[in-house]
Amino acid sequence: MARISKYGSEIAELTDKIKRPEQILLTETEFLNLLKNAPQQMRNYDFVGKDILLRSIFLNLQIDKQNKASFLCKPEFDGLIKSSDVHSGGDMWT
Repeated sequence: MARISKYGSEIAELTDKIKRPEQILLTETEFLNLLKNAPQQMRNYDFVGKDILLRSIFLNLQIDKQNKASFLCKPEFDGLIKSSDVHSGGDMWT
């Protein structure tokens, strides 16, 4: 019975997050781990895994007919992308 109660509260918490995704915030540790592990995860994940990973960073990502990417980042990542220290492609990403 305790397990049912535990899972019920977890389901309620996840349902609330689904209804209000803008309220989901990463902790500092989660944020740093995401940045550290994202390149390796992109190499290892299947299409669905890559989609989930990209949705955690980007609000919108589009690729046009010339394979040029345009994107809008979530606020916590927006400053990093605009920084001159972060490169958006090249040999370091492959």
